[in-house]
Amino acid sequence: MSERLNSTSEATRENRDAGATRRMALVRTASSSAASNAGNSAADLLLSDFHDALRAYTRLSAYASEESRCPVFVRAECTPNGSPRILERPECESETCDIASCDTIVLAHEVASSADCAPLADVLHALASSNALNPTARFYAIICDSCSSEDTATACEVARACQQVDARWSGAVVVTDARLVPRLMRAPRLGMWRRPVARAIDRLVAAVRMSCALDELDELLGVDPERANTSNVLVASPHPLWRTIASRMR
Repeated sequence: MSERLNSTSEATRENRDAGATRRMALVRTASSSAASNAGNSAADLLLSDFHDALRAYTRLSAYASEESRCPVFVRAECTPNGSPRILERPECESETCDIASCDTIVLAHEVASSADCAPLADVLHALASSNALNPTARFYAIICDSCSSEDTATACEVARACQQVDARWSGAVVVTDARLVPRLMRAPRLGMWRRPVARAIDRLVAAVRMSCALDELDELLGVDPERANTSNVLVASPHPLWRTIASRMR
């Protein structure tokens, strides 16, 4: 048993090292209805949570010169009808450090209504038309849906758009009840209220660090096939009681 665990651990390490992310673009998109809340929206907050978690887990699992493997981050925004705009690249002063130079792209999008599903796919087409896509880059998405239903229509739209522009679709985390997220982020990250969302973001972090799609993650980690998650879309929601708690918070 220990030999199997050791071999799985070694394979996991080799897989991560072979495809280690060097540059990562964190791209926030927004519909017009969500633009006014930029900076404190669920999409912004969860994208920052993903960024912080990735850096923290890289540091905690450090071995040898692991710190050098933490990717250089490029923050950008893109509208459905416009070219991407670089917001910051604090660890890279070179003008060549842009989205096109990144081998991983994480898109964060806020969905306020069913009309907001299409713009996220349009953003991918905008990136492609502006030659801002690395053909080998992996695409992941964090989709913040204001609805309570576990609807994955937006993720399906993105997957379809990735096929159309020959991008490597690698999965999405869909967070429902997104309007509750700004208040939720004040709670402890792995506390009862926030834990379901934090765990979903952590699975996305693991997939990015392993350079794999979400539906491949459990197989690479050696999870029993009968218990493995084979979906490329992970749906997470704040604790059900949070709706009542949040309504009473200032």
